[in-house]
Amino acid sequence: MYLSSLATSPNVGTNLLALGAFLWVVICTIRRRSRSLPLPPGPTGYPLIGNLFDVPTERQWEAWAEWGKKYGDISSVTVLGQTIVVLNSYPFAKELLDGRSAKYSDRPYMSMPILCGWGDTLLILGYGRVFRTQRKLFHKSMGTMENFHRFYHVEDEQSRRFLREILVNPEPFVEHIEAGVASIVLRIAYGYGIGKNDPLLLKCKQITEDFIQMTSHKFLVNKIPVLRHIPEWMPGTNFKRLAKEWKQKVKEITDEPFYWVKEQMAKGTVEPSFVSTNLEDNEDEYSIKCTAVAMYGGATITTVVTIKVFFKMMALLPQIQARIQAEIDSVTEGDRLPTLADRDQGLLPYTLATLYEIFRWHLPLPIGFPHRTVEDDTYNGYFIPKGSIMCHDPRLYPNPEVFNPTRFLGSSSQLDPRELVFGFGRRACPGEWI
Repeated sequence: MYLSSLATSPNVGTNLLALGAFLWVVICTIRRRSRSLPLPPGPTGYPLIGNLFDVPTERQWEAWAEWGKKYGDISSVTVLGQTIVVLNSYPFAKELLDGRSAKYSDRPYMSMPILCGWGDTLLILGYGRVFRTQRKLFHKSMGTMENFHRFYHVEDEQSRRFLREILVNPEPFVEHIEAGVASIVLRIAYGYGIGKNDPLLLKCKQITEDFIQMTSHKFLVNKIPVLRHIPEWMPGTNFKRLAKEWKQKVKEITDEPFYWVKEQMAKGTVEPSFVSTNLEDNEDEYSIKCTAVAMYGGATITTVVTIKVFFKMMALLPQIQARIQAEIDSVTEGDRLPTLADRDQGLLPYTLATLYEIFRWHLPLPIGFPHRTVEDDTYNGYFIPKGSIMCHDPRLYPNPEVFNPTRFLGSSSQLDPRELVFGFGRRACPGEWI
């Protein structure tokens, strides 16, 4: 489309934005009609805009869950020509996102993160050769518990440091959590030990906050990708100027720790890490760099949320806190802190069950990152074009609003929630063991 030829009216910016949005909706609508089977059921939408006003911009998972009760285990909504298939059933999600992962391993086009420089990272990459290369690097270093053993000392050391910081100065509590998580991820990824008010830590924190914003619904370009082609000088394109600022920050946080590792290797003072190990193996440098920064972005957001919820629940439920403390004391005899090795030996079953219950009770990402089908598919008599999202399914867990770690103990324990947290198929989070 030649936008320059349309620049004749005083309101050209507004007109072109509207025209671009209109054409995008029409194209998507025509594409969706080229099918014989119906879409899964869902609320009735309006012409062209579909269910735009039905989908909330906050706490979307609650709407998906309610629609699941009304329309069944598989439902759909259409927003501006984009069909979203919602899975409110674990068996359905398992079958499609895991059993048919070859078809369901793509990502929707996320315009703002791509404009900001995240497009070549595992968080945003579409399924293909580059994605597989980065997954392979990740899996080789820490994709299994056995591979991750060599980083156990990092987590144990940084956890002790975190607890000491809270003991000495508990007031900036959330800051301690954020710094504690960042210190673990940065040492594993780069062998980098952070100091007090470390400039790299501050940059990482800012990048994380920016990433949450750029993936949100506040940017219309995330809903209508064609808007990314609008020239920056036109009205309504502040997102492009903001994207330039964020892109520079992403470049800094991607490059600085990576080249710091290379300097340490040249000096012979490097600490073994994800980056140094893969550099020694002569893996592609750009792939290493992109995978490492994705490791930080993916791990910190979810882990910080989980730890915050843990402390909240321990404050609200002192009886559970007391039982965890008693279990830890029985293992350590009050002479040391627990370690990951204690967990691996099965010595902390109730403590581990509490972690699982936190995962279940408060998913860090309630609807996760959406999957997109690589090709059209059919399931259960319905046409599935792209974008499947799974919501919390209370039928898997009796009394789902009750915080009860014992549901994961014994021979009749309920479904392990880690798959709901870390995802399905080829898009499952590779950093589970971090």
